[in-house]
Parts: sequence; C-alpha cells; structure tokens
Amino acid sequence: MPNLATLLLLSIGALEAGGAVLVSDDLKCGRREGVHPGMPEFIVMVDNEVVAHSLEGFDQKEYDIHHVEMICWQWAEKLGIRVRSTVIYTLTPEWEEKTARARLENLKLLIAEQERHLAERGLYAGQVEHLTGYNPPKLSAVHMRLTASGWAARLQTAKDWAQFVGDAVADTICYAFSGTPPPEWEPARPPEAAEFAEREPLCYQPLQSA
Repeated sequence: MPNLATLLLLSIGALEAGGAVLVSDDLKCGRREGVHPGMPEFIVMVDNEVVAHSLEGFDQKEYDIHHVEMICWQWAEKLGIRVRSTVIYTLTPEWEEKTARARLENLKLLIAEQERHLAERGLYAGQVEHLTGYNPPKLSAVHMRLTASGWAARLQTAKDWAQFVGDAVADTICYAFSGTPPPEWEPARPPEAAEFAEREPLCYQPLQSA
C-alpha cells in the first residue's frame, strides 16, 4: 500500500517546484492553470467522502487508512469534484461495509421510484434518467434496463473512478429487480447461498462479470 505521508510529501514538493506528480504512465498531476479564488489546492477523501479541503486540515491519525491513491484534478472533475491540484483518495477497512450499506439504501429508493413510475405511467422506466426522484450514489453508476417481466439494475463504482483503485480494492456490486433476474446475472450469483429476490436489493463481493 502506498504510504500516505510519502504521497503527500511528493505532491507538495513536486507542485511547489512547478513539477508534476507521476500517478501512472499516462496520467500526471499539475496545478490547474489560471486564478480560481476559493478553490482548494488539495482535497482529502476518506471512504468516498470529502473530509478536508486542505492537507493541513487532515489528521491521518483519526483514520485507519489501508489504501491511498492520488487522483488528478482533470479526472476528479469528471465526477463533479473541483480542486486546483489533486484529490488524496483513501480507504479504511470499513469502506466495503459502508459502501454496501449505502448502496442497499440507494437501491431501495430506486425500487420505490420504479413503483411510483409504474403507478403513474403504467410502465417501468428503462433508464435512470427517466426517474426524476432518483439519483445514483456519488462516484457510482447504475446500469438499468427493462426485462421481459419488469426491470433490472446493477449498481457499482463508476468506471472513471474505479480505474484509480484497480485490482487493489474489490468493488461491491449490488442488484435490484422486479419480475425475474435477467439470465446474464447467473454467472455472478452471490456466494453463501444468497438468492436474488424480487424488489429486495442485494450486495456482495468480489466484483464478478454480470
């Protein structure tokens, strides 16, 4: 696991010297050009939540950090995060449990919105965008479609965000449906004899093809 203190020192040193911090072979961080009053230089995230808008405002001792990434502002901006330089992205051992809990609650909202849509319009929505009262969790994506007997949705980490943690962190994949689960879910049947149930969201790891 990358050392948080080392990453912070590298980012501060390189940026103050006018250089760039190497994140991968093709992604490099550098300050955003121009003047941006009020925009933080760094943002620190813990378990997908912003906890500090400066390095000085972040106390590492408050968290049991086990995974660290540095994410360039160009990529963070795709997900609505505005920062001049870099997002310090960290995860704790509780990340998986918190992610599953939040996604289960979110899919309950999706189910309720689909039932409201059915009651009002006589059919289910085939796209998330058609449900005005529902939004996917931050940094996540919902893949939803109609099926022969209803609808099905799969919730997981957004592709643009998942590339930064890669194989080092297992994603939590969540499902919800009405009718019967689509056949392509069969290879991803969850462990420990858990069963898909209509209008009852289910999350599990590790991420498998679905």
